[in-house]
Amino acid sequence: MAIYVSKAPLAVEDVVRHHLAARRQILPQLPWADGPLPLGQSHYIYTGTREDLLNGRFLENARPTAWLYVIGSTRDPHGLAEVSCADRNGPAPPQYTSLHSAGVAKQLLYAVGAAEAMFPQMEYEEWYEMRILRAPSLSLLAVWLHGDEDLIFPVRSSYEVKSSLGRRRYLGPKEIEEALLPLANQRMHTSDRG
Repeated sequence: MAIYVSKAPLAVEDVVRHHLAARRQILPQLPWADGPLPLGQSHYIYTGTREDLLNGRFLENARPTAWLYVIGSTRDPHGLAEVSCADRNGPAPPQYTSLHSAGVAKQLLYAVGAAEAMFPQMEYEEWYEMRILRAPSLSLLAVWLHGDEDLIFPVRSSYEVKSSLGRRRYLGPKEIEEALLPLANQRMHTSDRG
């Protein structure tokens, strides 16, 4: 079994380099402000919605919306740069959106490492695509190994998801949906009240 990691288009990397170079002048205290701009691996973000979860199509309807670039190395990340590649109408030109902290980068890369470390012990003979799954309305950020049997490694999540994990590091598609459903229902009813 192998993990496939998508590579961002060069136009996305150009956007990241341009915006991070501009921040060197604004934020001279950043660890990479004086030296070469170290960009690590890129990760494709898929976004799922509360509505798709309630309709039973959470992972199936998750769509690519952005790229994350590691600033620094996997061992010493300084942050994550995010570039949007979609809007409500579908694909869009790349646009710099945010800079995430080193803490978030470390949490994400820890989950990526946990997913990669499992593979020598697993007995599957297929390819998995590594994705980042985000569902803002459900407070979820996770590493998603997309394949015949999807595996979700939560990075940041609600209490319900954390309790569903127990001592495990990942959940399957049905387990993640069951863990998120109470929160989705609660937030749907809360937003309906205005």
